[in-house]
Amino acid sequence: MKYIKIFFCCFLLICIVMLSACAKKSDDQPFGEEEIIKSSEPVAGGQLRIPAIGFSTLNPIINDNESIYHLSNLIYEGLVTLDQNGRPQPALAKNWYVSDGTTLIFELRDDVVWHDGEAFSAEDVKFTIDTLKLAGGLSIYKVYTNHIQNVQILDNYRVSINFDDPTYAAIEDFIFPIIPKHQFKDSKNVYEFKNITPIGTGSYKIQKYNEYKDIELVINDYYWGKKPYISSVLVKKLPDNEAALTTVEVNKVDVASAMDFDWEKYSENKDLKIYEYVTQEYEFLGFNFRNTLLSDAKMRKVFAYTIDRHNLIDEVYLGHATLVDVPISPSSYLYQEEQKRYGKDLVKAKKLLKELGWIKKDNDPYLENESGQKIKISLLVNEENAQRVKSAESIASDLKEVGIEVSIHMVNFKEYERRIYTGQFDLLLGGWKLIENEDLSFLFHSKYIKSTNFIQYANPNMDQILNEMTGIQDEALRRKKYEKFQKLFIEEIPYLSLYFKNSSIIVRGGVKGDILPTNSNIYNNIENWYIPQNK
Repeated sequence: MKYIKIFFCCFLLICIVMLSACAKKSDDQPFGEEEIIKSSEPVAGGQLRIPAIGFSTLNPIINDNESIYHLSNLIYEGLVTLDQNGRPQPALAKNWYVSDGTTLIFELRDDVVWHDGEAFSAEDVKFTIDTLKLAGGLSIYKVYTNHIQNVQILDNYRVSINFDDPTYAAIEDFIFPIIPKHQFKDSKNVYEFKNITPIGTGSYKIQKYNEYKDIELVINDYYWGKKPYISSVLVKKLPDNEAALTTVEVNKVDVASAMDFDWEKYSENKDLKIYEYVTQEYEFLGFNFRNTLLSDAKMRKVFAYTIDRHNLIDEVYLGHATLVDVPISPSSYLYQEEQKRYGKDLVKAKKLLKELGWIKKDNDPYLENESGQKIKISLLVNEENAQRVKSAESIASDLKEVGIEVSIHMVNFKEYERRIYTGQFDLLLGGWKLIENEDLSFLFHSKYIKSTNFIQYANPNMDQILNEMTGIQDEALRRKKYEKFQKLFIEEIPYLSLYFKNSSIIVRGGVKGDILPTNSNIYNNIENWYIPQNK
């Protein structure tokens, strides 16, 4: 498709008058034959060209390729989908409720058929979940079913899902793709079926697929929901993300995921638009609570008032991260912006240090206590992560301003993990790739002290709040519980939250509509994208 405006000029005078209004012509489009309709109204038709990067299978259950993960969202559907703020919305399930503390009942849509015309039913839901429970490490979706005990079919369009713990009865987990039972011999066959031609229930279906060629999708005529404006999707096979960005620049594809946080360079190209979104990649400064100095909340607040997190975002991520004080995505409906408290304030930091008995006694820049002991702490970072190494250097420089001496320990990732889980650190720079609206007990509950709560943080009030946060389906009540968590977290600072990383997609300007990428689906809201057609 060509996404530029071409004006056919019949007379020289008209040519001269119109010249300034004519957009730059594409190199591979003949001049003067067509005119793009000037309209902000969505129109049906057109083809969207998207990349698929170095993939080996279209089987969504065994796929671990990010570009195919997002492509699968066009072909398959989950029981629910997540909106821009992480709220679960009906998809293949039209309703759900908790029948007792450990059981979820899903009421399924009865107007859904698979791309091959077979009827969708509760059998497909049970088959998918049973298949994922067999996955071991073979599916990225296995984590969503770890605590499901069993699935019972109540009738063709109702399923009962029982959990081993009400903590894990989270609606947000049911975004994994439902696959058709009739396409496979059994659950084991799913993991053997690598060269699969996908059959889903989504708004697009496979029209042409050869593992050595590009893939073509067309609108699913059976689709139960709103049909997209864009008639077809051409999936171009490319070797890497860099090739995808190159092809979007030269108008060979229409969408590409950005890389390396320097995507502002694409803003200079008037034919491209940048759509930024917050990922679930959370970065933090962790404190070792075995260290008596750092187990004092006042000292942890010194770090919060000393470290310039805005500068870290600007210098390390070129402005493409979102500052937070809590480990909850700022795009989530559970996040409360008004809970933000900390920013660089050296007056407050020095006041707290003085209250803690740390003063300057001699000409060197570091503080001492009454015994002449100086504040010397180590900061652990994995050397392969260039952003963290740069952040560590900046943090050490900031802390020196208030008299704290920091030694940076850069080690390989294997050694980094070993030191974390054996407690051989004072401070550490780390990150978690969180699931949307995830239960945060694994980070801060005392029952996880010997595993994922490697900072050894223990607080009975935090344990109680984390227990209260789990398994709640009522949105208003859930928000209240998360509010309590955020208030206590900000007061306690078990981690100094740094930021959530941002990402973006680069889109050709000829693609219009409400383009609203999310971490879980860069093609989110694709039914409202459109491509203005030629007259």
